[in-house]
Amino acid sequence: GESGVDVIVNSQNPLDIIRSDSSITHPSNNINFLSISDHVINTSNELFVLDDTLKSIFKFDISGMLTLDKAILNNDTPGRLMTGMIGSPGDVSEKNRFFNPTSMVSVDDLIYVLDFHPQQGTVVKQFDSQLNWKRNYNLGLSLSAGPIDIEYNTGTNGFYVLCHTTAYGGQPTEPLLVEFDHLFNHIQTTPLMDKSKHDVNIMLENFRSINFSIENPNIMYI
Repeated sequence: GESGVDVIVNSQNPLDIIRSDSSITHPSNNINFLSISDHVINTSNELFVLDDTLKSIFKFDISGMLTLDKAILNNDTPGRLMTGMIGSPGDVSEKNRFFNPTSMVSVDDLIYVLDFHPQQGTVVKQFDSQLNWKRNYNLGLSLSAGPIDIEYNTGTNGFYVLCHTTAYGGQPTEPLLVEFDHLFNHIQTTPLMDKSKHDVNIMLENFRSINFSIENPNIMYI
């Protein structure tokens, strides 16, 4: 949602819909979501939510939603119980703080977060499922066009980052797709438009995300 996490559950009664659309992160901490930029669910069915204004990641147990636990569904944040958080405003080189976290992805229950600084470059910060820092991958200025979204492809075992300067202001440039291997070694950078063939107004479009086909990981949607 614009200011909170939306959870909708359809039980055996299709008219019984449970929504969690408040901005509350957890009833006891007095912290409200300000700007949710991304969320992922790992293979253990844990929900991670990235707030790019708070520069923080929040972890939630959503088993109550999956099992329709009434004790969880009837509280102030129905369907989710916050079990951890990490982050605060900081520098791209720091372990547990963020300058401009733009996107994250979960791979084998590890969390990878893109943290971007237009002059200092981009760092991918790796955390385990308990939000313990594991390592930083310094990508330098290879994403100077401005990273928007990161996704992982099971077919190539690689990471793909969508970049476009319009997300950060300034003069629009051509959108790019940057591919890395599983250790974030650069593979290739591919322009998503050909200035000699395509309408230049493509540079003004708002590129938002990468999605790989579930049936065929060789198919990509942007």
